[in-house]
Amino acid sequence: MGKWHLGTDKNLIPSNSGFDEQFGFYGAFSLYTDTRKSSDVISYIQPNFSAKHQWKTGRKKTSAIRRNDTLVKEERYLTWAFVEEAIGFMEANLNKPDPFFLYLSFNAPHVPFQAPKEYYDMHDDEKDENKRVYYAMIHALDDAIGNLMERMELLGLDDNTIVFFISDNGGATYTGATDNGPYKGGKLTNFEGGVNVPCIIRWKGHIEEGMFYDKPISSFDLFATAAEVAQCHLPNDRVYDGVNLLPFLSGEKKGQPHEVFYWRSDHIQAMRKGDYKFILSTRDNWVELYNISTDKYEQYDLNSEQPEVLLKMRKDFNKWQQGLKEPSWPRIMDIRFLIDGKQYLFPA
Repeated sequence: MGKWHLGTDKNLIPSNSGFDEQFGFYGAFSLYTDTRKSSDVISYIQPNFSAKHQWKTGRKKTSAIRRNDTLVKEERYLTWAFVEEAIGFMEANLNKPDPFFLYLSFNAPHVPFQAPKEYYDMHDDEKDENKRVYYAMIHALDDAIGNLMERMELLGLDDNTIVFFISDNGGATYTGATDNGPYKGGKLTNFEGGVNVPCIIRWKGHIEEGMFYDKPISSFDLFATAAEVAQCHLPNDRVYDGVNLLPFLSGEKKGQPHEVFYWRSDHIQAMRKGDYKFILSTRDNWVELYNISTDKYEQYDLNSEQPEVLLKMRKDFNKWQQGLKEPSWPRIMDIRFLIDGKQYLFPA
């Protein structure tokens, strides 16, 4: 339910990727209403190239709303539509013998910025129109998730359902509506402000309520954990990047789920191993090294002070990279970021 953004070719859409039901759109964005203007929704159109493209596209092409690959006309505010469809799915699968898996991917608060007027009115203390609409979108999203959790409890699913709540990236600083301070950078960057995101996991009776787990994990781990909980027998002819988190969360397993993390996005490479993390551009010829354990806000570049650490990590990265396939799609463009007085270009 919601935003797919994992490919639009026929062999990549949800119905051909293991999902029994689908509702939402296939691309990166869609309008939150079926018309550009509505008395019930307040919009803020940003003065940039991307916004012009989004508003021109509207709900056409990959931004069209579909149900099981069939185009539909959806009049509800999308955040409400997605949560109502998700609740309907839970109700329909309530008494079936097999467990269900629901992937609910809200597009809020992604651009284009549109918020229900009642929520916009609640934030009249914010004088910046851009931020006011953005905050209202998040407020509406928060209520939608609350409604979903309440309904789950009413349906008697609360004690036997594991819930994952996660963001796909840090706040998009280039919108002018948010930042990730004191973390450095944001969406599209590989600084902590872009890749260190909120994650909440709840499973009553299995995960201690209110516990805080401070070891780094990956969104890949959610698949492995869900598969284990549902007792799915995964094919053994492939490599899985994620691990089952439950033994780590329960304390059954000590140590860290992952000793190393890698990122590669066109000319940008990044890696975290133990306390250290490097980020570099093979095209723009810059490299930075940080000790995340003592400098999680990435203020002190250790590249010149500890070149031996960087050299070892880059060798490990290159070894890992040799096992990768070439990307299936090129970068579209670079986004310019000015961070702490320094210019960076990250692929979009």
